[in-house]
Amino acid sequence: MNMEESDIFIKASKKARVKKRALVSFITWFAFIFFFMYIDINDGGGIDWAFFPIFGWGIGVLIQCLRAFDYFGIGDKWEKEEIQKEIAKRKKVLEAFDLETREYENLNLEDLRDLRKETRESDFV
Repeated sequence: MNMEESDIFIKASKKARVKKRALVSFITWFAFIFFFMYIDINDGGGIDWAFFPIFGWGIGVLIQCLRAFDYFGIGDKWEKEEIQKEIAKRKKVLEAFDLETREYENLNLEDLRDLRKETRESDFV
């Protein structure tokens, strides 16, 4: 197994563990729904309090499952694409800076003094 295959294996096993944890969380939450409802029905009170922990815990489980199964397209592929976009943007800025500074590299001292006379202090922020 070479380095690239081992890296793929490590990432795949991490992803499988994340999915397993999400599924265990969902099954646990689902089982506790019946437990909360049983207690709520048999407590004799008039307030249906079971809805609040079921709903709150359910939101957490939903978010965990959405992230684990890459819903909404926010997974490894999306992350790599965003990194490539950022790299391209930064390279573009550096190239523009290089082009802009290249014209000043060959200036002599007299040219720089003339350039300084053309600028005013109010030009700088």
